[in-house]
Amino acid sequence: MEELIGTAGLVGVALIVFFESGFPFAFWLPGDSLLLSVGLFAASGRFDLVVLLIVLFSSSVAGVAAGYATGRLVGARWLDPDHGGETRRKRLLQAQSFYVKHGGKALVLGRFVPAVRSFIPFFAGIARMPARRLMFYNVVGGALWSMGLPLVGYYGGAWLHRKGIDIDHLILPVVGSIVAVFVIVPLVQAVRERVRAR
Repeated sequence: MEELIGTAGLVGVALIVFFESGFPFAFWLPGDSLLLSVGLFAASGRFDLVVLLIVLFSSSVAGVAAGYATGRLVGARWLDPDHGGETRRKRLLQAQSFYVKHGGKALVLGRFVPAVRSFIPFFAGIARMPARRLMFYNVVGGALWSMGLPLVGYYGGAWLHRKGIDIDHLILPVVGSIVAVFVIVPLVQAVRERVRAR
């Protein structure tokens, strides 16, 4: 992670956040651990905190908007209700119903679920969720996720610095622990679901 951030810089971090926020093909990118890491780096003076938060927030919101627009343009043809048959028509109506009832919660809470957040805006576009409603929850969710996690890293790092603990030596184990949690928790849930299904 340290090499990734050092090589990519703030522009590279912004691009990662942009693509992971709204495009299904980018679901594998390290969004949560990246945001916490850049917060730690800001605490050690490698990034200006205000500039960092503005860039991350803008990239996150723009990524969701772009994913949504792509879903409307590409996805609507893919699931064209006039040419896709009855099954596709039903799926489209179900998706539209879901986003009418739960679209706001999905956009806000889905930000904190790795992989899932990359798909939600695209399918919101397919379901033709109203753009104004999407942008409202996009801004709310974007602020909580793209600014909240770096602030946790920043103030946690600043607290450690005041205690005389070298942040640089802790970045790898902290980020490793975060990544482990985001990998282990979904695996445990998947195993439980499989056991329940049996």
